[in-house]
Amino acid sequence: MSISVRWVDEAQTILYYEYTGPWSWPEYKEINEQAVALTAGVNHKVYVIADFRKSQLLPESALSSFRRSMKTSRFEFEFTVLIFESEFILRLLQLFRKLNQTQSQKLRTARSPEEAFALIAAHQAQNKT
Repeated sequence: MSISVRWVDEAQTILYYEYTGPWSWPEYKEINEQAVALTAGVNHKVYVIADFRKSQLLPESALSSFRRSMKTSRFEFEFTVLIFESEFILRLLQLFRKLNQTQSQKLRTARSPEEAFALIAAHQAQNKT
């Protein structure tokens, strides 16, 4: 399978999706069901990291499908960090965020896993009570 999902921490606060090579929306839907199962016993919002560094192409209708996925998620999440190295994709995501301001609050971008984890850590530190 071209997509995998797993917890990256024992507290089960960060789900890590890794995309490798070409992938399809049916594969995404299947792996998302696995994510729903992983979060079934969790009673807090989670963070999602989607790492696209090993996947060069997005399937057709990627932006509208991501938007729909974020709106209809079956588990509670704080925000999603999309990891891309491509400047073109990062700019495309900036446009998406401008056009979809409601969803943009739940979307961040990064160029590396380290940057993604730093965004999450900053958010967690800011929201500690």
